[in-house]
Amino acid sequence: MSENKKNEIDRRAFLQRLMTGVGAFSIFPGDIFLNNILMQFLQKGHAQAAGQGDGLGDMKLINLSIGGGISRWYWDSILTPNGSSDVFVPNPMVITRFRAQGDQVVGEYATTRVGSYNLPWTWAAQIPTADGGSVPMTSLAHNMLSLRGINTLIDSHGINRQRHVALFPGGTSITGLLADKAKTPIPVVHSGVDTSYYGSQKGTGLVSVGGGNPFSTALAPFLPTNNITGIKSTQVEDAIDLALAKMNAASVDKHKYLPSTYQARANAKTLMRRQFGNLQQSYSTLVNKYTNLMRRSSSKTDSALILAGVDDLSIPVSRTAPFNIGGNGNFYSASTDAQNFVGETAVVGGMANAMAVAEFMIKENLSSAFTFGLGGLVANNDAHEVGSHLALLNFSRYYRAFSAALYEFIQQMKAISTPHGNMFNQTAIAVTSEFNRNPRSSGTGADHGWRGANYTVFSGMVNQLTVLGNVRSDSSNNYLGTWGLSAPMSELGGREAILGNCLSTISAMVDVKTPMPNDRSFVRKQNGSIVPVMTSCQNFNANGTT
Repeated sequence: MSENKKNEIDRRAFLQRLMTGVGAFSIFPGDIFLNNILMQFLQKGHAQAAGQGDGLGDMKLINLSIGGGISRWYWDSILTPNGSSDVFVPNPMVITRFRAQGDQVVGEYATTRVGSYNLPWTWAAQIPTADGGSVPMTSLAHNMLSLRGINTLIDSHGINRQRHVALFPGGTSITGLLADKAKTPIPVVHSGVDTSYYGSQKGTGLVSVGGGNPFSTALAPFLPTNNITGIKSTQVEDAIDLALAKMNAASVDKHKYLPSTYQARANAKTLMRRQFGNLQQSYSTLVNKYTNLMRRSSSKTDSALILAGVDDLSIPVSRTAPFNIGGNGNFYSASTDAQNFVGETAVVGGMANAMAVAEFMIKENLSSAFTFGLGGLVANNDAHEVGSHLALLNFSRYYRAFSAALYEFIQQMKAISTPHGNMFNQTAIAVTSEFNRNPRSSGTGADHGWRGANYTVFSGMVNQLTVLGNVRSDSSNNYLGTWGLSAPMSELGGREAILGNCLSTISAMVDVKTPMPNDRSFVRKQNGSIVPVMTSCQNFNANGTT
């Protein structure tokens, strides 16, 4: 190996060692994050290491974990993918569109055609775009892989929320495996989820940021808000000087890889000051962008965003099952029209912050894997006692708001040039939840559907809408009907798909060894694109016949 090449490798290793927390130098809260931010800015203050050492070619994973066990049949629990040939047993809770019937409004299960599949009616909507216009929501579906009929094997909110990256606490997680390969200074970021299911084979650490604002802890020193005291310019200067001093002390014989001249250090300090000054503005701008997109999704005045059959009918409120909300006989009574149940300022809890964090950190080349916990819109996603009509209004708009934010994030990823063409081509965005929902035949709500979960991935590696997995109709009197209950798959020897199969699938996409080697992937990767190896997508009656 040439001396120059060896020096380049030594230099990258030294910088990475410093950037992963060795010799921490922060004097403020959020030490790990601040350390790495400072190191990234310093690295940009002098010559970059030669070669692909900057993480630009890293595979990216973003896990959006929706809390509360949200009902998925409005969006990606695709119940009649093949059309009228599919077995479908109606349930009063499983509705995607309203229709007028005399002086009443009733619900029905309706679909819209996308590619080779029939998707729930929500996909017939337009979603707002950052330029003030709108696009068909189906634009998002063209890069979607939907895995339906997944048996989680466990009925639990808390545990199932963590098991989409690792099935067991303390074991190896997909995010940990990705972190072990990452060249970015902050391999993994968690927000709003337990970190006990994160595991790395090499001991690679993660950054966990929490609170209503995911940066509230990590960026506390330099993100002034109503609840956080902003950093003073003198503190920034002190932090930079301390960082440089600590780095110099830690460098030992590697000092030649650090900026040594006064001018180089001055340039590094100037860059850091500018980055600190811009950080709050950049982050706030991103949060506002995603917030406004979600709010526009619930517009009652923009005709382009009105979804026929959902937003355009006045829905008289009554003290009957479709309008119950909460137990003990509570009903929606804030208005005579249920359309007012979701206001025009509603946003998906945590979504704007999550997308802002991911966009900022990927564009700044700071991180490669993320797990974000998301909340509700109006009603709690844990909709045990939310009747069918209010559930449709809430969750239809939830998924439209979610889709608008997701679409914008994907456009930003497509705009970043990488060795794989663009960043979306090397990114997998997994949309997960604790479970689907068992819809009650009374139309009064839905319970834990842990035997019929969904795992949906958006990626440039998915070249066309793909729906995989078998479902069957429930035979219980309480939950009679088709909602996504898992059914056996021939490719799995007659057993149902489980979360291990989903973990193996996402592992195949992001080029890491699956933590569940005994659970077969739904797909394989070929020339940068996914190819299904399990192609079953059938509906069965409760007795197992098609």
